[in-house]
Amino acid sequence: MECPVCLEDYDAAKRRPKSLPCGHTFCSHCLGGLQPLSCPHCRRDFSEPAESLPDNFAVLGIVDQQRPLSSASGGSQVLARKLWCVDCDKATADADACLDRGHTLCSPRKVLSERAAPRMQMLGNADTESSKVVGSLEDAKSTVEGLLQEWRTKAQLVKEAKEKLQAAVDEGIDLDTAQPENLEQLLDAASLMDSMDCKLKRKGGADWVGDLGGGESLIHALVLHLHRHGRIAKEPTQPQPAATATPEQAVKATQLQAQVAAARAKAIAAIRAEAGPIPALNLNNLSETSITSSMREKESLLASVRQSGVRKLTYVYCHRDPAWVLDVLRSAAPTLEELDVREARREHLLAAHAMPRLRRMALVYDSGQDTQPPVLPALQRATLKWLRVWTLPRPTLTSLLRAHSASLEVLWLRVGTSEGGDWPHRGKDLDALLCGLRVSRVVLWRYGMSHLSAPCQRQLAAVRRLLPAASVRCMDCDNVLWEAF
Repeated sequence: MECPVCLEDYDAAKRRPKSLPCGHTFCSHCLGGLQPLSCPHCRRDFSEPAESLPDNFAVLGIVDQQRPLSSASGGSQVLARKLWCVDCDKATADADACLDRGHTLCSPRKVLSERAAPRMQMLGNADTESSKVVGSLEDAKSTVEGLLQEWRTKAQLVKEAKEKLQAAVDEGIDLDTAQPENLEQLLDAASLMDSMDCKLKRKGGADWVGDLGGGESLIHALVLHLHRHGRIAKEPTQPQPAATATPEQAVKATQLQAQVAAARAKAIAAIRAEAGPIPALNLNNLSETSITSSMREKESLLASVRQSGVRKLTYVYCHRDPAWVLDVLRSAAPTLEELDVREARREHLLAAHAMPRLRRMALVYDSGQDTQPPVLPALQRATLKWLRVWTLPRPTLTSLLRAHSASLEVLWLRVGTSEGGDWPHRGKDLDALLCGLRVSRVVLWRYGMSHLSAPCQRQLAAVRRLLPAASVRCMDCDNVLWEAF
């Protein structure tokens, strides 16, 4: 056995195996030269000098068994097995002869370790770098698999939209078919695949250029990944300096620019009209601004909604600029199918209630604005299938549920279990509110409400008796997952 520091074999004299307080073992020769006194393996400090440290008798026993001495006591303690003579540069079985000549002896492993050190370092570097490459390729594999699934879904949606549009043309019916979301961005990303050149530059190194050959598809995947995360973008075209023009030429140029702009606007309007309504708009940033803020952005969005329509509006806050939000709701009414409206007032609720295509609505009502809760009128044609309500006065909620009773399928209702107090904290007669509905699913939402187990179970039992075909759940008791809008 050998010391892991000097790689020399342990013996009973100069290189006795010594045990450190941490449990590791090294030869007395190596420990005697340590500064500071800390374990070469775990770096734990110790205070005793090497000669005072306890021997590792287990290692000494192995040394005695494996390495018998070639001479009796009083002679030089040379091992019977072969050692390496540094001066002869070879392994020798006659260690005494080399010692007599004053040669230096050591273990063959130490010599071989020193000679293998450069190659070992190179292999170590190669091992580290190849592990990096494998890790990078594993990351690339998962990224490419994600891109593949994403684009397969996009391709299927485009194919279905194309087939629906062709069917509408063939049957001579309304061309208002669903348009895939972000179609322009899809075409823009796909255009990156055309006529691509490859040029790489390593930091601190030279440029690499070459033919993509069979690796073109890998470059495509990289470019799509960068485009998806906004890491690449088109460079803006630099305008050329204009030549000096006469006043007449300047007037004609201005007129021509106006005509081109008008034609472009008309073409864009025609394309938008043919493409159908805008798939979705998030109004969180604009609707949270005051009446005098972001006026240009608000007018631009309103104009787009009036021109193209929109299918889905989310995060529509009504309390900061109620008049502008009301204009957006009324302009979106002919095409809107999904609406997430918050802090709604009477006029916003009436506008949403009258939307002819509305299928899904999440509603947070600002009841503090009304002294007399509105009662919503009946509808000739009910369309609402999914509804989630918060803080809606009971008379208003009753009229809303009655108006959409023929179409409503899923109801999320924020209500408490208290048998006293006001609505919605009081939910004792909840079955009377839901009478006449044909829903398939009811979720009682307890956020900010009183919720006691026994009253909750009585409330659920009453609603289940009223709606025996429906799934009636308490969000807290039944651990119902939140359904994002």
